[in-house]
Amino acid sequence: MGFGADIYLQNVLIDLYFKCGDSDYGRKVFDKMPVRTVVSWTAIIDGFLRSERPQEAFELFRRMQADNVRPNNFMLVSLLIACTQLGSLKLGSWIHNFALENG
Repeated sequence: MGFGADIYLQNVLIDLYFKCGDSDYGRKVFDKMPVRTVVSWTAIIDGFLRSERPQEAFELFRRMQADNVRPNNFMLVSLLIACTQLGSLKLGSWIHNFALENG
């Protein structure tokens, strides 16, 4: 219907699929997006965190950094929570320092 290229709709679909428990479709929507904003990255990373898949969330965070996308505050808080899921003080300290260094 012509909505396939609407980035707002794509971001909502990512969130919707993860909330419905279908992370595979959420990931497919994300992977097919020609343009991704920080909102897109936040939706997919938060989706994996809510699905209790923190390792995949951190892999996407690293990929996001490689694409030179700056994280927002919401994402950093979500990643800190993921550190508790992983039991990784080292990773939590890194996120904390990253936040301090990047404002």
